[in-house]
Amino acid sequence: MDRLVSIEHYDVVLLGYRVTGTHGVQLVRLIRALEHRKTTAVIMVTSSAEVADEALAAGADEVLPKPIDPNSLAHAVERHIHVMEKRAS
Repeated sequence: MDRLVSIEHYDVVLLGYRVTGTHGVQLVRLIRALEHRKTTAVIMVTSSAEVADEALAAGADEVLPKPIDPNSLAHAVERHIHVMEKRAS
């Protein structure tokens, strides 16, 4: 959480649901509440459709189902980085 609050730049934040001391949906809400993270792409990975809906409602850009296919993950990250680059230009 300290790194998310810091001013360090991230193109994409990749989250799971289970995070020590919190859970991924709470982190999505935190990210979206931070002015400097409003446009940072957030991808969550979960095996629960209910959590997926909650994460999207909290502001996640995409939710990928578990078990995660490495190619799908790489494609999603590349796609969101491309979107971020288009916004910056």
